[in-house]
Amino acid sequence: MGTCVSAVQHLRRMRGGSQSHLLRASDGAHYVTKFKNNPQHVRVLANEMLATNLGLRLGLPMPRVEVIDVSDQLIENTDDLRVEVAAQVPEEWYEYDVSGMNRLIEMLYRRRPSIRDLISEFRKSKRNPFPNWAES
Repeated sequence: MGTCVSAVQHLRRMRGGSQSHLLRASDGAHYVTKFKNNPQHVRVLANEMLATNLGLRLGLPMPRVEVIDVSDQLIENTDDLRVEVAAQVPEEWYEYDVSGMNRLIEMLYRRRPSIRDLISEFRKSKRNPFPNWAES
């Protein structure tokens, strides 16, 4: 792995569960790029980096691995650079309001760090929502 290169152009979406994209980078090369917020979790990135470096050490032919910096400007100006969180939700469920659904997803994503605390507080409520909950 060399120095960080920057994405300069989005070429197309790739098939697969990690929702990767083909990007052209500042070094002129093309990269299949996976993002930290991909549906298969950030661990897929670490697993692939480890496997690739292990393969290279063993002398196997492996693709080049680089850290790709994708600017906020490129993401904001490229509609395809969105992880499809709600791709399986029928549009009629959110009355075809795609921008509203995107705002909801972004708001929920920002609130992610507080979920553990909210669940813990709800557990202590008089409703007793989790009767079998045991402290670890």
